[in-house]
Amino acid sequence: MRKGLDRLGREIPVGRAKRMCLDKKPFDSRNEARDFGIRGVKNHGHTIQEPYHCRLCGKFHLATVRTNRTKDRR
Repeated sequence: MRKGLDRLGREIPVGRAKRMCLDKKPFDSRNEARDFGIRGVKNHGHTIQEPYHCRLCGKFHLATVRTNRTKDRR
């Protein structure tokens, strides 16, 4: 099984990789990402975001937290 960016175009389509990794700011730790997200909410009124570990680059990114998934699926 290929790992990291070697998976692009083979196991992970490029469009999906852009959405989940390449278009997002990378962080070295979960705490660094979480703190950046908290500052965004507190200082700028951004939506709540949670850090996640990226399977593609091995770093952490922020993803928007959806409070009610059933409404988003309609």
